[in-house]
Amino acid sequence: MDTRKVQVTGKSTYIVTIPKKWAVKSRLKSGSPLSILYAEDGSLIIKPPGFKESRKTKKIKADKKVEHLKRDIIGLYIVGDHHMIEILGENLSRDFREEIKALCTRLVGFELVESSDTNLVIQNYLDSDEFTIEKGIKRMSSIIYLMLDELEQAFGENDRTICKEIIKRDDDIDRMFTLVSRQYVNRLNLKKASSKDALSLVEAFYYRMAGREIERI
Repeated sequence: MDTRKVQVTGKSTYIVTIPKKWAVKSRLKSGSPLSILYAEDGSLIIKPPGFKESRKTKKIKADKKVEHLKRDIIGLYIVGDHHMIEILGENLSRDFREEIKALCTRLVGFELVESSDTNLVIQNYLDSDEFTIEKGIKRMSSIIYLMLDELEQAFGENDRTICKEIIKRDDDIDRMFTLVSRQYVNRLNLKKASSKDALSLVEAFYYRMAGREIERI
């Protein structure tokens, strides 16, 4: 770890130098803008111009039951570190591939882009900056209120079609809560899940707890 001393110029300007090795590697020059993130623990995270999170590919062997594999994929989705997931195996059945495809439809931003009897490739197209934890909870609440209204209507009219629509909306609730959980993990990693996310880490914790209770309704 490098150590730097803070210098004060004038009455209110604080100056600290940055490591030359990092500056050269980041191709900084005079006037280059730096993004500074205020982390919950009081530290600062400095990012150079054009910084993008590294895109990782996770390879998984299809050597376990499909339900166990699905849990692994959901875990990778929530952690949010991988841009692509590749599932490798031999003679992957059509039913197996359909199960994975159906799972991807329940994970916002995940899409099955390749499917064969030897490998499956899942691409992550999620733009975290367009989704906040608060927005997700509000969306979940709106869906729940709509489901309750429809349930009352279904009982009153004895309409099974409405009941089927309610079941479909329950899948939407699950999708939203999984995405909220993903954004919360980003906060735990001292990252803003979105530049529009104004919640503190403590507030994000309670919002996720609220989301869990909504998801259980």
